[in-house]
Amino acid sequence: MANDVFVYSSDYHSVNGDTNVLETKSHHKIKCIWTGTIYYFLKEYNFTWKFNWNKLRNQGVDKLTGHIYVSNSYTVQKIDVELTENNQVITKEFGSSHSDGDVYYDYCLTPHYTSISEKPSDDEMFAPSDQNDAILIVEGKKLHVNKTFLSYHSEYFRALFSSNFKEGQMDEIPIGDVSFKDFALLLSIFHPNPVFPNDRTVEKLLEMGRRFLVPSALSSAEHHLLNMSKINDEKISFSCKISINVSVFQFLSYHSEYFRALFSSNFKEGQMDEIPIGEVSFEDFALLLRTFYPDPVFVTDATVEKLLEMARRFLVSSVIKVAEHHLLNMSKIDNQKMFYLADEYGMPTLLEKYIRGLDTLAKAKQMKKSKKYEQLSDKTKLKVFDRFMDFI
Repeated sequence: MANDVFVYSSDYHSVNGDTNVLETKSHHKIKCIWTGTIYYFLKEYNFTWKFNWNKLRNQGVDKLTGHIYVSNSYTVQKIDVELTENNQVITKEFGSSHSDGDVYYDYCLTPHYTSISEKPSDDEMFAPSDQNDAILIVEGKKLHVNKTFLSYHSEYFRALFSSNFKEGQMDEIPIGDVSFKDFALLLSIFHPNPVFPNDRTVEKLLEMGRRFLVPSALSSAEHHLLNMSKINDEKISFSCKISINVSVFQFLSYHSEYFRALFSSNFKEGQMDEIPIGEVSFEDFALLLRTFYPDPVFVTDATVEKLLEMARRFLVSSVIKVAEHHLLNMSKIDNQKMFYLADEYGMPTLLEKYIRGLDTLAKAKQMKKSKKYEQLSDKTKLKVFDRFMDFI
């Protein structure tokens, strides 16, 4: 779909001084209401195209660009088009020296997809490292994993790695009746650089989460279905809850370089039974941990700023990515405020989306006049300046 070009041709329609709506059509998930009239005393056509492409936006399309061609028996007019979240109406007036009011239009539109963070490659996720201490075999491929990390997320793996099962004593453990692709999908959901569900993957994710007893995968799927999914009449209940008592130290280390260093033998805290964490409230620290806990609490507009602050302090990149996902897809926070958050906490996709939204010279000037503009990083100021220069 990334290489699609959407092309449409309307029927002929008679236009006069009394006409309004000429046509309403849906094509390639793009709905267009075409209105038009003739001002006879000016010998001028006036046309408007109102587009609705929400279905494409839900599939990751960020904007549509291309052209509309309006034709009658004597002439063709070409209109440049750039449809964005804030600009979905095209209006055009042009003269005609003929009284023939039968016209039609064509459009040719190219979708542009939201730039999103790269999914961690399978080679990256399952490569040998000093944090991994087990090997799983799926469809003949080796996956280097951390026993504690998987056990914390899954009762299935907790049992598998225990001394009560022969697999717990094996150097390489085969996982049968599952494809490598599906298994990698499951693990990527709670990887420190997580991948989020979409309507194409949510059903498989539910199946895998249920089979391997991963409540975080079920919760993530439920969150998607409740807040972003366009699946119709889907009713799913989730009741899978687990309580796991394994090494919290290793779990935190897997998610955070801060805790990995803190628990290492290079720090005195690594040898302590109880480690004090200073200059943070219990409420805020619990909020951070619960965001990547096996049965997670999801980000809201009320908690997102505090989570970003905590994630930066404790070096939890997965929480910053989850916060960015919320801001991109569900947040009602003012766009300009989101822009400053994106710059401050390093959320490149959100930053890029806002800068592309500066689609007029007036908006770019308004941004440069903002009181907080001087607080932006030099790198982001340069991006705003480049956008400003696009209109000069």
